Amino acid sequence: MFVYKLRLHTISVLVFRAEGLPWPDGTVPVGSHRATLSTLHGFHVAVLRDGDLGYAAVSDVAAPDVLRLLAKVDGAH
Repeated sequence: MFVYKLRLHTISVLVFRAEGLPWPDGTVPVGSHRATLSTLHGFHVAVLRDGDLGYAAVSDVAAPDVLRLLAKVDGAH
């Protein structure tokens, strides 16, 4: 798990093995992948899969900020 600061907010990014987990088709472009984006109780959650790894970014910042950070994390490997 990684925690990033953006102004007065935090964005938590979880990296996990996605093998064997049911995975919905992503609808939002994030870097070279597609992510699913949802909002619950004011928190945006963006999730994408790259091979055997899954990435989830969660925050109360604007959804585009969550997606931008997820694209940077995804592009780092």
